[in-house]
Amino acid sequence: MRSGEPFLIKKYNSMRKRIVYCRFIRIIIVVFFFLSGISLTAQTIKNAHGVITSVSDGGYWNNTTTWVGGVVPTVDNDVIIVGTVTVNQAAICNSLTVNVGKTLKSDGNNAELIVKRNVTNKGNIYNDTEYDNAFTLEVGRDVVNEGKWKKTDIVFTGLYDNRIIMGFYDTISEARISKIDTASALLIASNSKFYNCSFTNDVTDSPQFGTTYKVRVADPNFVVDLTKTSNLHTVMYDGFGSFLKNALLGVSWSNDSLFLKHVRLKGVTTVQGIPVFWGSHVIVEDTLKTLHNAGGKLIVLGDMINKGAVFRGTGNGSFDIEVTGDVINSGKWDGANIIFKGTNDNKIVMDSTDTISRAFISKIDTGSFMVFASDAKFENCTFTNHWEHKPSEKNYQMKIEKGTHFEIDLMKTSFLSSVKFDGEGGTLKNALLTGGYYGPAILENVHLRGTNLLRSDSVVFSGSHVVVDDTLATDDYAGYNNSYKIILNGDFVNNGVITSKRSFTIVAKGNVVNNGFWQPGFTEMSGATDQTFLNNDSINSTTFYLFARVPSATTYQWYKNGVVITSATSKELKLHPYYEPYGEYYCQTDTGVSRKITISNNITGIIDSEAVMSHLLLQNYPNPFISQTHIPFRLDEKSDVRLVIYNSVGQQVAVPVSGKMDAGNHKVLFDGTSLRPGIYYYRLVVNGVSTTKQMVLLK
Repeated sequence: MRSGEPFLIKKYNSMRKRIVYCRFIRIIIVVFFFLSGISLTAQTIKNAHGVITSVSDGGYWNNTTTWVGGVVPTVDNDVIIVGTVTVNQAAICNSLTVNVGKTLKSDGNNAELIVKRNVTNKGNIYNDTEYDNAFTLEVGRDVVNEGKWKKTDIVFTGLYDNRIIMGFYDTISEARISKIDTASALLIASNSKFYNCSFTNDVTDSPQFGTTYKVRVADPNFVVDLTKTSNLHTVMYDGFGSFLKNALLGVSWSNDSLFLKHVRLKGVTTVQGIPVFWGSHVIVEDTLKTLHNAGGKLIVLGDMINKGAVFRGTGNGSFDIEVTGDVINSGKWDGANIIFKGTNDNKIVMDSTDTISRAFISKIDTGSFMVFASDAKFENCTFTNHWEHKPSEKNYQMKIEKGTHFEIDLMKTSFLSSVKFDGEGGTLKNALLTGGYYGPAILENVHLRGTNLLRSDSVVFSGSHVVVDDTLATDDYAGYNNSYKIILNGDFVNNGVITSKRSFTIVAKGNVVNNGFWQPGFTEMSGATDQTFLNNDSINSTTFYLFARVPSATTYQWYKNGVVITSATSKELKLHPYYEPYGEYYCQTDTGVSRKITISNNITGIIDSEAVMSHLLLQNYPNPFISQTHIPFRLDEKSDVRLVIYNSVGQQVAVPVSGKMDAGNHKVLFDGTSLRPGIYYYRLVVNGVSTTKQMVLLK
């Protein structure tokens, strides 16, 4: 059995020479009959516009002994094969029927039969030579195949629609199927099966959209099965909503002009060239993939809908899917990159149980958005600018659909790099945040949940407020930065844990509220207007410093609550909230009075945060502990309580308490036997208000 690609390549490379030769022979035949001037015999007159039948013993087409009546068919005769007839040179007839069990074949290279009208095969039509392109039928009208058809090419020559009609169990094999007229269409008018065939333009070298010939399925209920061996190449295929099954799209060695629309992909569809789906969406019902050990590219001028599996084949090469519309994924998506090329907003819509894996996801137009229009999960993906962008150009924009509060889960494996992400009040979960060649990752108006890790110092929180609900930490694995910095251009709220084992600086240009645990070593209050740092929970007492900065001047004098700080005469004031009283700071320079920077424990002023809480979290005992420790706390009223344990990088490791608890004193026994030794944080959340403390596990 032949493999599909070598067979098709050989056919394509030899087709031009054969077609030119056969057309030359056809011209000679027509001229001969026109100029001969000989008188027709009585038998010829009898058979003009009539039926000629072969003898049962058959023979060569151009021998008179092959035919009943001894007359070789002409362009006016309808031919019926009732034996075995061999074509070894150019021949012609009006219509052709091969009866059941009978045979039409060729045994010479470049054999051609011209059929002015229909071909009906109920028996066998095949090429009986070693040559792949040895037998061609040029057909003016339709082909009806209810038998065996092998290694016999079909060239439709009509100036109107031609049809292929096939029996349910029948197949056309190893044929090149083309149509000369590009204004009309080749209609597939039944369920059809093709093995090792190629639908391709006749001899045009570089066809473009509108010049390739048209293939159209006549009924949306038909299934066209290409059996994983046949390809569509340089045609315009309109599925009319039908199934295209087990197709090879394009050929890997050529720049195709293959255009498809209104098609549902069934079975295993393999992308080998650069097919274009135009005019409507494409639906993957089963599998869409690239050829093994090769890449591929798919252009979708509409929506891409996956209900099955989309993936890159094994081996080298990428699989790029360019989409001008939306991507709707309710199946498996692995290894296929998504490049949004629309100038309007593009959406990603996913079922809650499905995931897009191992994909680069980018958008060319930076004036519109890529919109998350559902909850979505991404594993080992990267959201980044496309290579067509220049570093000087702005990042492409992403956002969660407004008013939806969807959750985008990057599963601790997927990156936001050189993009702008607007959460629209929704959630970004378990993200890896990094900058890149094209600039920083920019986030705004988003809730960070799960464990979000920084992998570079090119991360900016911009515009509207950002809220950390669980963990924001630096990635301390080997190979990444020894120091990290994030910039807060808007207001920032921490309700969870912000932590790092390495140097970590936060540059704040808006207001900061800490309702959780805050470990970064340095927080710079560097805004252009008045700022507030409000601490309502816990701060690392040994490494945390606040820096108040003002613009450059010649002289500086800092004041706290209106009183001179005699030692503070530089543009930067270093504060430690555990050792410096909370208060209001400003700096007098030779250019005037600076903005105000307020460091406070709560909104009302200098009040211990626990004094206004409805609960009290106490230090665990023993501390340090070897395997077990008690965590005591007091509730002033019946409350919703959640006690969470985090490791030193902010990862949640245990939830000892979650639920309603009565007022009074409580003590929770925590067992750390399965944990590694080190520093841990326990956080008590009561009716949405949290307190965090530190404990040490020894082994």
